[in-house]
Amino acid sequence: MSTRAGMYKGGKDGAVLVPGDPSKSLMVKAIRHEGQNGSPKPMPEKSKLSDGDIGTIERWIRAGAIMPVDIPKP
Repeated sequence: MSTRAGMYKGGKDGAVLVPGDPSKSLMVKAIRHEGQNGSPKPMPEKSKLSDGDIGTIERWIRAGAIMPVDIPKP
């Protein structure tokens, strides 16, 4: 999640972020604490975002997840 390209590419479990589709974005599953069954490191419940904050992120993703383009490091 350190770069825009990295979030779009994702990893073995899929894309962290799918602009326009929060339901396919692993980021949303993670912040909703809907990880895979048997996950070795479940998210602690006390660190869960509020429903309002989760809704804000879902609306941002639905709107296209606009963010700055990655800037190459010198």
